[in-house]
Parts: sequence; C-alpha cells; structure tokens
Amino acid sequence: MKKLLVVVDMQNDFVTGALGSDEAKMLVAPMKEYIKAFDGDVVFTRDTHTEDYMNTQEGKKLPVPHCIKGTKGHEIVDGLKELVKDDTKVFDKETFGSKDFGKFIADNKDKYEEIYFCGVCTGICVISNVLMAKANACEIPVKVLADLCACVTPDSHETALNAMETCQVDVLNRGKEYWKPENQNFDAVKEKNRIVEWIREWFNQNGPKANAVLGISGGKDSTIVAALLVEALGKDRVYGVLMPQGVQPDIDDSRRVVETLGIRNTVVNIGKTVDTLKEELEGACGELVDNRPALSRDTGINIPPRVRMTTVYAVGQSLPQGARVANTCNKSEDYIGYSTKYGDAAGDFAPIADYSVTEVRAIGAVLDSLKDIQDLVQKTPSDGLCGQSDEDRFGFTYDTLDRYMAGEEIDPEIAAKIDRMHIANLHKLRLMPVCKR
Repeated sequence: MKKLLVVVDMQNDFVTGALGSDEAKMLVAPMKEYIKAFDGDVVFTRDTHTEDYMNTQEGKKLPVPHCIKGTKGHEIVDGLKELVKDDTKVFDKETFGSKDFGKFIADNKDKYEEIYFCGVCTGICVISNVLMAKANACEIPVKVLADLCACVTPDSHETALNAMETCQVDVLNRGKEYWKPENQNFDAVKEKNRIVEWIREWFNQNGPKANAVLGISGGKDSTIVAALLVEALGKDRVYGVLMPQGVQPDIDDSRRVVETLGIRNTVVNIGKTVDTLKEELEGACGELVDNRPALSRDTGINIPPRVRMTTVYAVGQSLPQGARVANTCNKSEDYIGYSTKYGDAAGDFAPIADYSVTEVRAIGAVLDSLKDIQDLVQKTPSDGLCGQSDEDRFGFTYDTLDRYMAGEEIDPEIAAKIDRMHIANLHKLRLMPVCKR
C-alpha cells in the first residue's frame, strides 16, 4: 500500500496574489523539498472560480476575486508548479472541499495506508478536504503537516488544528511552522535595511553621482537587486537592461519589473551577436578538436551571459554621469560555482552575494515595491539558456543546498556532490593569482 500527499490550494492568488500572505510565501521552498522527497503519490487541489465569482455565495461573503480559471492567480504557485506533471491529479473545486477528491478517496481507499495534507488555508480549505478524506475513508490514518500549513491568522491556524485533532486527525510538527518568528533565525527587514544603507555608502565612496545599471532577467535575483537599488538611490539613478536572445518566452516578466519599479530601461537583443560569435568561433576552432563539435555544450551556454555583461557595461559607460554595474549573484549560486566567469559573475558591487537563496527570497518578500510582483520573487530559478531549471541541472534543490551551507545534515551523496562542485569552482570566487617578483 502507498502513502498519499494532498497539497491544498498552493496557488498564486493564495501565496503572492489577491489573498497571499508572508506566511504562505515561506511555505513554498520547504514544501517543494518535502514533495520531492515524498515516498508516495502526490495530488493537488485548486480553488477554481469563474468571472461570475462576485455573484456567488462565497463572493458575497468574501468580495475579493481570486483563483479565476484561466488567470495567473489560478495556477499552482511558481516554485511548485514544475512538480505538477502530465499525469499528476489536480482537483479543481468551486468551493472549499472537493467532491471529486472525496470520490477519489472513496474509490482508492484500499490503495493508501496513510493520507498527508499540507497547504492553505488551514482553517478553510485544508480542514474541509481533511474531513472529506475522513468521511470517505474513515479507517485510513489522516495526518496534517502543521509546519507546511498556514491560515489567515496564527490564531485561526491553531483553532483549525485543534478542530482536526478533535476529529481524530494526527497533527504533525505543530509549533515548528516555518512562518513562526521563533522558528526564524533571519530578520529579513533588518537585513534589507542593512543592504540599502551599504549600497548608499558604497556609491558615496565610488560614484556619488553615478547611476546603477543591471541586467533585468525577470528572475528573483535581478528583480530584488533592482528594488534594493531603487530604495537606496531612487528610481532615477537605476537603469535596467533587458537582453533577450532572439525570442525570450518570459520577456514580459522583465518588463513587469521595470514597469513596477518605474526605472529607466532599454532593450538590447543579443541574438544576432551571439549567433555571429558562435559561427566565427566554430570556424576558428574547428581544426582544434576531433570527433565532436568545435564548441562544447558549456561553451555555447556561457557565451550569452558574457555577451550580456559586455552589453551592460557598454550601456552603463554610455549613461550621463556613468554607471556602476550591479552583480546579482547570491551566496548559494556562488558556493557551487553556478555562474559564468566574466559573465553574470562580473560586476562592480554585489549587494546579495553574502545571502543564500532562502534569505534572498525572504528579503524580496519584505520589499514593499515588489508587493505586486511577488510571483517573480518565488519564480523557479533558471538560467534561460539550457532549457532546464537550476535545480534540475544540480540534482538537488536550493533549500537542500542552503541547509547544507548552514551546517545541517543532508543526504551524504548530495553533500559529496555539493563539495565537489564547490571545490571545482573556487577559482571563480578568488582574485586572479599574480606571479609576484
């Protein structure tokens, strides 16, 4: 017999959108880690409404349109949606509990030995579907992962947990909720303010009138660094460079960043430049190698970020008063060398290089200027070059990496892989060695 994990309503509108919360945002990374490690079947529920929502019973009591089918808010949140495969069961429901999910449990009660729940909101849709499972398979133990649930308020979360325990549901990891202050060792507001002050001081010493320029990819790092720069220097001194390579599917994310922050920007399409450079290199290097393409796969992957950094410096040097180029790498990427030397690893100053991915996301969550584009803060990291997410390429998640960097024990094989990557890429973090006389 198998175990079943039910992920309840982890949708954009409940995490970063109309009814989103900081607590829900804090669940995404650890929940992703838990789902990937779960030994059993995983299903998802989605709150699903129509354009007529405001005329429904729920709409009259909660007059906030959300999870409208066909909108971004209805989708599983970025960071988890990649775990929804073609054969993953997703139960769309028009109200709190899913009748289809209840039928699924009734039809499969001989298949599962335990049913686990996580998601939002604890006191509304989580408890509704928990009781649906209890009603349709009363002999199967039902367990709620309290640390991976959140509600409208901490009190309503606790009330719901109490109610479920009364109904003979096992509540696990209570008191260990990721969003509770006592379980957090990182003060995102304090660190955000510290970075802003550091940027101001650095510019006072290294370009009191200079602009800050950076590439805007639409990913979390460039989005957060851009917002930090705006808070530190004002939007008139921050300049964004959008650099699609030919057709970039998510270029609209980059546009949302510059529009939301109100910063000056330009678009430089590097597609033809990259193609021309590759063509010339293939001709020049063709006689140097045998039995494989003249350019290796990694060579092809690393050319675009180097062209992009050249472009950013060129734009910055052309601006009135000049500019200083922001590096947007984070500590997690740097630790395993996931950057391109003289590409995205370059820059004049690095505001977030001493912060892990987990910490960078936490900083992004408290930046008021990003409140309307929190989905980009939670966006699944990808280099946009090789067609895979960062984590697919690594074979482990950023959450696992961050926990290992913090001294926690993880799977020994993954730990060994991280160590190998770190040692092999240390040259990217060190100054160029000089042969001294």
